[in-house]
This record gives sequence, C-alpha cells and structure tokens, in this order.
Amino acid sequence: MKPKMLLTILLLIPQLLVMGQTTVITGRVVDGQHNPVAYANIYIVNSIEGTSSDDDGRFRFETSATGIIRLAVSMIGYENSSHWVKM
Repeated sequence: MKPKMLLTILLLIPQLLVMGQTTVITGRVVDGQHNPVAYANIYIVNSIEGTSSDDDGRFRFETSATGIIRLAVSMIGYENSSHWVKM
C-alpha cells in the first residue's frame, strides 16, 4: 500500500496580488507523518498550470484561474491527492 500524501490546507489559502487578476497559490506538501515531500508535482486539473515542491515540500505559483478549481498533487511512491480550492 502506498503512503498517503497530504496537502497542508492552511497554507493553501490563495492570496490576491496587487497587480492584475493573478492569484498566487502557496502551500506545503507533507506525508501522513507530516514529513515534507520534496519534488512533488502540484497542478490545476485540466490545466497546464502548476509547479513542483522544493526540498522542504513548499510550493508557490501564479494562476489566472478563477472560481473553484481542483488542485492535484502527485509523486512517485505516494497516492495521488486532490483538493477543491475557491479562488
């Protein structure tokens, strides 16, 4: 059985930038024991927008997406995870 990967929801609160209609999505990917998951893929489902987590599991990317989006996380060796996020 693959370990579960969690996306820290508290850090996923989108923050609006002062310029334009761009939203910044930030967060941290951790496993079931709250250890960071480095180099996980984070992306908006049905979009080409996304990024990878750093050594500490943290990520940040800008998007022009609006409304409610589905943010997905994948990493080899872990179960895929996704979460609905209101922009």
